[in-house]
Amino acid sequence: MDPDTGEITRYEMDSDYARDPHTFDFDKDGNIWFTAQGGNGVGHFNTTTGETVVIPAITPNSRPYGIKMDRDDHRPWIALVGTNGLATVNPETMEFEEIELPREETRVRRLDVTSDGNVWYADFSAGYIGRYNPTDGSITEWETPNHENARIYAALVDDKDRMWFSDSGTNPVKLYAFDTQSEEFVAEQTIESANGSIRHMMYDVKTRSMWFGTDTGHIGRLVLN
Repeated sequence: MDPDTGEITRYEMDSDYARDPHTFDFDKDGNIWFTAQGGNGVGHFNTTTGETVVIPAITPNSRPYGIKMDRDDHRPWIALVGTNGLATVNPETMEFEEIELPREETRVRRLDVTSDGNVWYADFSAGYIGRYNPTDGSITEWETPNHENARIYAALVDDKDRMWFSDSGTNPVKLYAFDTQSEEFVAEQTIESANGSIRHMMYDVKTRSMWFGTDTGHIGRLVLN
């Protein structure tokens, strides 16, 4: 949409693997990487030419879900909510790669990347957060405060490399912060207007604010210290 004129241009995808576009993020060139949960693929959309390349996931029904860009390596990292895995795509070769997580029951909806290039993910099924190190392939996990009842959904990393995540197993929903450097839970905040889930969050570096929507029809903002 052109914000000056309100004109909308629609781009049709011609691949079955592009069905059900779910989440997207911008790369360094202003182009879009997106997940297609129902189509079981990950796409790259050139915002200048309108050209789209869609790469099918390796595992059937792996359901690519949340996606975030690594700002240094400029590659997307993807949560596979249909299986116990993460994925990435090499932006040069468009080769799809899957990473199996250690617990079979793990189901990741959202993830983010810290300044050191580590990938942090939230396990919806069993209440863990985890760190995947792309350099050596190591995986480390921590139980969250509400653990098995947590139903962790939204997750993001702020400018101090703290991982924030929503605990949808509480009513109302709570937000927790995990310091990825000290490896400690350092903050929690009850969101009184949020029942059900907080499904996605965005971070505004300029105002140091987290923005999110709730299942109860609210837009929320949390200003960080």
